[in-house]
Amino acid sequence: MIRVLRKACRACTAAKRRCIVQLPQCSRCRTRQIDCVYDLEPLVGSTSRPSNTLTGTVAGDDGDPRDNSKFLRYVSSLHMDPKRVALECYQSPTTQCPVIWKIPISADFLTVEYVARELLDMANSVALSQSAAYIHPQRKPRPRPALVGPDFEVTNRKTVGSDITQCTRICDLLCALYESREPLSEILQAFQILLGHVMRLLLSSPQSIPRHKEKLLGHTRRLAIRLVKEAPSMMPTNLSRWEAWILAESVRRAILMSCLIQGVYHGRARGYCYHELFIQALPFDVRPGMWAARSEREWEALLDGSNNKHGFGSHDATDLVAFHEFASSFARAPFDPGADTFQRLLLMAHHGKAPVDRVLGVC
Repeated sequence: MIRVLRKACRACTAAKRRCIVQLPQCSRCRTRQIDCVYDLEPLVGSTSRPSNTLTGTVAGDDGDPRDNSKFLRYVSSLHMDPKRVALECYQSPTTQCPVIWKIPISADFLTVEYVARELLDMANSVALSQSAAYIHPQRKPRPRPALVGPDFEVTNRKTVGSDITQCTRICDLLCALYESREPLSEILQAFQILLGHVMRLLLSSPQSIPRHKEKLLGHTRRLAIRLVKEAPSMMPTNLSRWEAWILAESVRRAILMSCLIQGVYHGRARGYCYHELFIQALPFDVRPGMWAARSEREWEALLDGSNNKHGFGSHDATDLVAFHEFASSFARAPFDPGADTFQRLLLMAHHGKAPVDRVLGVC
């Protein structure tokens, strides 16, 4: 049987836009300065099993390998089951390694626009030296942390020239933070401030200067990865249990926030975003009220009284929940994150705004 191949690139297919095929980039991807990939995926099947564009199999619940088309549909549903992982099997059935690390997912524009507005409100709050969903109330940001510099200023006037200048300036500061040997608390404080400015630059006008904004995202991601790797060894030893928890949880939320910002920006600018599988393993503390505790005594009382409300079992001050556990627990037994905007936005990013609103009874 003759097999017709898809003649649109992955980005245009995901965005449902006409693709003017050119190499190495189609005209739309070249204009937007984004990755352009042609999968040559068959549009018409045949009686024989088609070869997959991605190498590897999927281990299902019953242990039988599944083909990659099922895996792509599975990941695209955003219901991440820890028992299903992308694996490639070698000659020995016990020798396996991950082969798929990111999957393009079409944007839910209602969710993307809502989360973008929430992030912009958050950025404006940070600019006014107020707390945000990823900044603990006990650690309100200073407008100009020492590692950012006394001359740092971001204007409210939006022009292409000023956007490029600000992107360049923030990229330089993110690079300096990546190389900094200062204490973790100082690096985190500066990173939190810069995340607010990153949100304003990326989401105020997502279609402008894409090359500079992609570079900005790259530097943000690079610093977040450094924190993933090095923050545990950088934790001070002279903090109380509450202070140590605040610092560590603030780092974890900043890392997850950087991932959320990237997904929302790409959803608006491209019409799709890449779901990176490592994100489902990123940890944070989901226990209700812990983040909003106003004193160490209140925090200790919540810690002692923590229960199995969200179905995660018992935890002490150091036990955390991976993102996929948090999201899948909501699907199994919905719970209300209450005033914790951070948890609510993560649920919406995972399940979509409409499903979460429906479950929580929001009109």
